[in-house]
Amino acid sequence: MKSWSLESVKAGDLLLISSRFRSYDTLLKVDRVTKTQVVIGNNKYRISDGKEIGCSDRWNIPRASIPTGEQIENIQFSKNKKLLIEKLQKDQVTKQQVHDMLILLGVK
Repeated sequence: MKSWSLESVKAGDLLLISSRFRSYDTLLKVDRVTKTQVVIGNNKYRISDGKEIGCSDRWNIPRASIPTGEQIENIQFSKNKKLLIEKLQKDQVTKQQVHDMLILLGVK
């Protein structure tokens, strides 16, 4: 069973924000920590269980947890892949860059 306690978290740490129906996870930096809450932007999470405070959707409550190295790598990979796709779709890469990517991928 996963432990949701955020007792060791301090300002500046990265937390994994996820929820039941979210199709992706997000890494966000902690702004501050109080005795009972972790504050990230305008959102507050309970230290005891990581659940977002004041969320009106009881079926899809966002939850904060301490990410593993693998989770950080996977999220960064997804971000990079999305960025690359956006740049290709917007024609923001040169022909040479496309050529080099294809060689790297073993396509050419």
